[in-house]
Amino acid sequence: MINEIILEKLYLKENEFILVFDPDNLLGAEAIVEHVNQAGFSIVNYEDPEVFRYYYEENIRSFLDRGKPLDNKVLIRYTVEQSIPYDIRAKCFFVEVTLRELFPKLSYTVIKELYSEVFDKLYKVYSRYSGPILGDKGTKDFILKNAYGVIPEVIADFQELVKTFIPLYYRGEELPRLIADYAAEAISSNGQLKQYPVKTIVSGKVSCFHFIQEQWELYIRKTNGEAVETVIDFGNYEIRAYIDNLFQENYLTPVKQLKLREYPTWMQSGVVYDIAGNIERKFDNYIDKIINNVQSVKSYKDWFGIAALWAEVLTLKYDQSKSYSLDNKKFKDTGSLLKECFKDWLLANYNMLASLSYAKAPVMVHKIPWHINHRFPKQENKKVALLVIDGMSLDDWFVIKEAINENNKYIFEETLCFAWIPTMTSVSRQAIFSGEIPTNYADTLLSTNHDDKQWKKFWRNIGYNNNSVAFKRNIKEFREDGLDDILNDNGLRVLGLVVNMVDDIMHGQQLSIEGMHQDIRLWANKGSLVRFIDRLYSKDFEVFITSDHGNIGAVGQGTLQEGLAVESPGERVRFYNSDINCDTIMSKYKALKWEASGLPKKYNYVVSEENLAFVKEGKKIVAHGGLAIEEVIVPFIHMRKENQNA
Repeated sequence: MINEIILEKLYLKENEFILVFDPDNLLGAEAIVEHVNQAGFSIVNYEDPEVFRYYYEENIRSFLDRGKPLDNKVLIRYTVEQSIPYDIRAKCFFVEVTLRELFPKLSYTVIKELYSEVFDKLYKVYSRYSGPILGDKGTKDFILKNAYGVIPEVIADFQELVKTFIPLYYRGEELPRLIADYAAEAISSNGQLKQYPVKTIVSGKVSCFHFIQEQWELYIRKTNGEAVETVIDFGNYEIRAYIDNLFQENYLTPVKQLKLREYPTWMQSGVVYDIAGNIERKFDNYIDKIINNVQSVKSYKDWFGIAALWAEVLTLKYDQSKSYSLDNKKFKDTGSLLKECFKDWLLANYNMLASLSYAKAPVMVHKIPWHINHRFPKQENKKVALLVIDGMSLDDWFVIKEAINENNKYIFEETLCFAWIPTMTSVSRQAIFSGEIPTNYADTLLSTNHDDKQWKKFWRNIGYNNNSVAFKRNIKEFREDGLDDILNDNGLRVLGLVVNMVDDIMHGQQLSIEGMHQDIRLWANKGSLVRFIDRLYSKDFEVFITSDHGNIGAVGQGTLQEGLAVESPGERVRFYNSDINCDTIMSKYKALKWEASGLPKKYNYVVSEENLAFVKEGKKIVAHGGLAIEEVIVPFIHMRKENQNA
């Protein structure tokens, strides 16, 4: 409903150049981006005037001055009020789209903090609202009750609170921080709830299920006869109804039991005796879900869910410490299905991803610094650290997480995002530290030596001074020279680090993914990573972890000699000058020419398909550069200690 109203204001059919002032990032909604792209428009973000001017002169004005048609119509979007150069503005139809205009009776201060996916539901309710203009408190109350269905007045006890929020999180919804804080305060005003961890439940899915996991472990001990108590009544029918699904879908982890005991049927999914049998059932269950989900993909979010399931499969498949009987044919067939379906989806949809909103979470890696700044703006005076673990795939992260969280003392707010394709360090890591799309750093696309400069420029544009921003790369054991000096600088506010250990393990790997997981586990078990993260906590940093690209076990299909290669010559991608015809190359190999908006046009990008690489035929390696789901979808984690920020 609200999307149609926004799209009507753009007059897409009547214009070829549109300039949109979008201070609330309304055009970042997936449905709107998809519609604008289907109407033949490229969405270009006006963020850095110098960068945009370069892009405009190279990709738009040079065509117009020569009377050549553009490949696409152009929608230029800017989100911060600023002066747009006259020559650009004069060519465009101008429109302003704001929440203030769409919701005039609600507090703008409040609604601008909402996630874009809730606007449609909110607008349907708001369009029937005929009451007075609401202030901040009234708006929060209106949103909490009408958009999220949470009514503080009817939450009489803690069980009712848990029953309210489990289904909300299970639907994939979460309260924005401003609304969550209001909800916690309103619910806690009930005197009977003051002694309970209300904020833990309402502040987010991760903290809520972390608490429920702890309660479940106590509940099992209580059921076994121990003198312990829980504050959640798992016997409550409405809570009990969700238990099986919460364990099946990895919101909760079953408790291992050494002795065989009789438990009610509804509890059995939450306990495990036969470890090997349980692993085999999980493996089959994950595979079946992947096969089903691949057939019904409607959004990039569906691929995030599939990627997480496949990463779980990979960690089970390549766990050398266990001996399981897993269906190898089913594994290979599912991997082949995934590669083909994901490739087809990328070819049809990848171009829209760069324009999606980063407010709730970054969808692509170049939006990571934008999201961090949105979540912890400069005026809050928070310290933030971003650790980019070069080459870490999602399954690698699962191995690391298991190793560093044995005592369950950390809370991981995990989301996923898309790397830039080709999934090479110089392309995708530079996107992270610059906050830009690759076409905006075309001159340094083949280099990994500009991250420091790009990182500091991004935060300088936000308003930080250079002395408060630090960067260091080639971190492996966190004892590197100069690292202590950086951490001991009292003026430090923003830290960017490149951790190279996983990438080094990958490029030296002889045993494919199986050996890689083993080596990563050994590195993580040494404890240097987690000790460093604890040091960051001791200095009050908010800690974020991500990767520039993943990796895949690949098999050689023959070596290419010609062309300009990036990083590892001839593995999963080759870069050629744009005037070179690549048809002959692609006719000899299973490869495709990757074309996507946002990449510099001075190169052709030839990507090896399936799990193949441009190395000696039959040779097995671990590599990256292609468009497999393991390479493209990477983790983005806000990691904090239990009770931190509670």
